[in-house]
Amino acid sequence: LRPSAHIADTLSLRLPAGAHSLVYKDILGNITTSNARFDQSGVSVLARPRFPLVGGWQTHYQFGYKLPKSQYLRRFRGDASDSDVTSSVESVSDLPARGSNTLRMSVLPALENVLIRNLVVNVGVPEFSTVIKGGPITSSPILTAQDPVRGFKEAKTTMFSYFDVFGRPVQRLEFTNVYPDAKYNFYVSYRVGGLVWLKEPAIVGAGLLLVVLASIALNKLMDLRMIHDDEWERDQKRKGVMAQMKQVQKSASNYLKCVETMDRSLDKLRRNGDCDGALAVKQSQESILRKEMDFLREQMSTCKGLGPQIVKAEYLSTLEILLQILREHSSLYLQSFMAKVDMVRKGTDPREIDQKVKESNQKLNSISTRLAKIVSMIQP
Repeated sequence: LRPSAHIADTLSLRLPAGAHSLVYKDILGNITTSNARFDQSGVSVLARPRFPLVGGWQTHYQFGYKLPKSQYLRRFRGDASDSDVTSSVESVSDLPARGSNTLRMSVLPALENVLIRNLVVNVGVPEFSTVIKGGPITSSPILTAQDPVRGFKEAKTTMFSYFDVFGRPVQRLEFTNVYPDAKYNFYVSYRVGGLVWLKEPAIVGAGLLLVVLASIALNKLMDLRMIHDDEWERDQKRKGVMAQMKQVQKSASNYLKCVETMDRSLDKLRRNGDCDGALAVKQSQESILRKEMDFLREQMSTCKGLGPQIVKAEYLSTLEILLQILREHSSLYLQSFMAKVDMVRKGTDPREIDQKVKESNQKLNSISTRLAKIVSMIQP
């Protein structure tokens, strides 16, 4: 025996006329070892498997192609042009519905000169199709219950493809013991449902609607997040203003403490006449007074920059009045302090000094009363 006679190193296929977009691949990918010759009657393909086949071996490959549906799919009218189908059915109930789409094709696959023990043909029809029927087209006992060799049975399944909602009906035709010299066809008929024309526009419209709703929801979420962030920022600024109010109170208290310190130095001046000591106290406390005044001016400028949503107008008004009173008080107090020191240095009688500074002391007492009231109004 010649070993080459039992080795299949090439596969011969004959495709119908009009076949195009040929695909030849296995589990490893595309197979490029194939030749196709196109003529008027069909397409001859010589395909070489990735590995030669010996008896008992198995291989899995896929060979596909596309056909123009106008040559194989047409309306079923039930007249003489459909006699091949009407003569093949066993009963009137098995006839395709009038006006339904009917597909007619050869049972034999493209592979030539091969006995096929089990051949399965799956025909997927559009979604929402109804009255789906199918079977072999034969006018003899072949592939009928009287055929002792060849067998046929049908079933219905479902497949899913792009834009499918419930799945496409599939007419499953199973043939057994298909000989290479057999010449018979099969048919599958179906009636297209009215919803099939609305399905894809409805899906696209629903998809666009979901995108719009999702974008609206996302914008709302972003707006809420921005609002939340703005509220958080305003809250943080309010907390900062509260801390500033405490600092303002502390600064005003420090100012009053400086005034009290200089008042005590004036009392000592009346008792011991130490002008240099009083001036030294005045110089040290005056620097503190100017520092507190500068701090209050900075706080005033900062609060004005925050705006009315953060800082209340009443607080700004109170702060402005406080600064005005402090400027008036510091100016008058320092003048009065120096006047008392000068008079003590000149040896002026204490009663005469009290008489000369009486008016300025009255003004200072009035300003001090207003200052204490304003400070008490600043509540954090």
